[in-house]
Amino acid sequence: MSIEFEVGKDYEEGSILDVLHDLGFQDDGKTFAKDGKRYNYVGCDRYQSYVFSVTMDQL
Repeated sequence: MSIEFEVGKDYEEGSILDVLHDLGFQDDGKTFAKDGKRYNYVGCDRYQSYVFSVTMDQL
């Protein structure tokens, strides 16, 4: 099940990992965890360095 998380921030000097960490996700190397649930990164909606949202699949 895909879940979209709103971001709305410019990440000119950052990576997608910075975006996910700012959203509260913890990286364990293969998946991401947040609020006791595990997710896989699917993609993001962005224009240049501005990230509108991130889509994750809940495992």
